[in-house]
Amino acid sequence: MNFIKRNIPYFIIFYLLGLMLSIWACVETLKSVQRNHPKRTLYERQRLETYKRPKIKPKALSEDGLKFESEHYLLTFSEDIKKVPKFGSTQERISRGLGDLIFMEGQYEFVKKIFGFEAKDKIKIIVHRTLRGNSRDAYTSMSRGMKVVDNQFQAAYNIEVHFGIDAFKKRSVQAHELTHAFTQVYALPAWLSEGIAVLVESEYAGGALWAKAKRNLEPIGLDENGVNIIQNWRGHGSTLPDKSIETYAYSYSIVSELRRRYGDDFFKKFFALLDKDGIHYKAGVLSSSVIVYYMSQAAGEDLVPFFQQLKFNVRKLKRENILSILAN
Repeated sequence: MNFIKRNIPYFIIFYLLGLMLSIWACVETLKSVQRNHPKRTLYERQRLETYKRPKIKPKALSEDGLKFESEHYLLTFSEDIKKVPKFGSTQERISRGLGDLIFMEGQYEFVKKIFGFEAKDKIKIIVHRTLRGNSRDAYTSMSRGMKVVDNQFQAAYNIEVHFGIDAFKKRSVQAHELTHAFTQVYALPAWLSEGIAVLVESEYAGGALWAKAKRNLEPIGLDENGVNIIQNWRGHGSTLPDKSIETYAYSYSIVSELRRRYGDDFFKKFFALLDKDGIHYKAGVLSSSVIVYYMSQAAGEDLVPFFQQLKFNVRKLKRENILSILAN
């Protein structure tokens, strides 16, 4: 017993030394794992971005909880929504409507930051119990007109986004379809419009994991002329139903690759150039060659070779070609 008492300080010292050696070994093991684990780039990580609550709070416009307004959106629930579980009471509808508008305003800031999109008029969102016979359906419509601002005529857009209730309940579907409220103005080909929508769905709403899993720039198919089938893909009107997932994922692959190569402000520059010329007012659905012309301007280099490598049928346009389109 006396031996133990006399040597207690030594026992404590040996214990602490052993503990320190154990900690050191754990740290070295962790460092080794980190060194051997491949680092992921920014574009390989899931980018779920969130934003502060909007400064202008959304508000209910009707006491029955069917109409709402925020800074950039007007939200309407159809009358038959009252029959849907968790939408039956006024309080449930108000809680859901205000929460959805906060999410939408966050997305507005996201697409403004990445693409430079801004809505000149409030976007109308209508939620139905069923839409075209399907509660999971959604679509965006746009009509163009004119309005007078400061004694001058300006283009005015009436944009409506329609959701079946089950589609509306999914944040990823909301994010995807609401993105079309901005891209429709530009008359983009489907591969670009849907690629942008999937990017927002993925990086703002945290959805579309299937698109990231299938990310690949190898053409998913060629037509009889050896052209990438995605170039003439028509989105929802596609004749490629068996390749539905692949077409959306491939469109996302192109858009995300361009953003990876040319930076987060690439698409903002691209859309600013379209706005400056206003070519989308003149040309109808923009051809891929026109798209590549403006993308090349935004990138600061000729992107025709990049798209030709993807088997797109595109040619290099000059400024006089663009001016000719604008003059017609």
